[in-house]
Amino acid sequence: MKIMDRYRRFLAVSLMLMAGTILHAQKARMYDSLSGLTNTSINRVSQDSEGFLWIATQGGLFRFDGTDFVQYGSEFQGGRSNVLVYHEDERKNAWVGTSQGLYLRRSGSDFFAPYELSHLESSTSTPYVSDIVEDLSGHLFVATSGSGVYVINTGTCEPDYSMIEKISAAFAVFPKMIPRIAR
Repeated sequence: MKIMDRYRRFLAVSLMLMAGTILHAQKARMYDSLSGLTNTSINRVSQDSEGFLWIATQGGLFRFDGTDFVQYGSEFQGGRSNVLVYHEDERKNAWVGTSQGLYLRRSGSDFFAPYELSHLESSTSTPYVSDIVEDLSGHLFVATSGSGVYVINTGTCEPDYSMIEKISAAFAVFPKMIPRIAR
């Protein structure tokens, strides 16, 4: 009987110690301007293939390596652009959607360059990019607010007009679902 009591006590103490360790490991940490995240109006958080977190904010884009924040943003209209979404495609190109258009950082580069969407249509205004999604066949769908959806081939980083025509035909039955597909 005494052996069973000792065993139960040992088991109870062991479980309490393990539970304390597990509970301690799930402690939340807040990052703010004192931590290097100088803009805390966050639109989206994404993770790239290398494990970096990318934080899209109203005042730029931040990369977080688990310790430090690096701010990107001078490329995005002099840092005045509202960054809405970050997406890394299957070829490790990084696409950034902002209130001032789309930006592309090709794999191996450190610089985001403007990607002109306005040349795909008759409008001269810069589209407000609200979301970026990639399908399994390497097509990037760039959703905009008021300018429709753009389709870009991630292999060439060029518009995919054949896909645009297919989508236009598919949505001709339901014209109110997508206001306009960029041509």
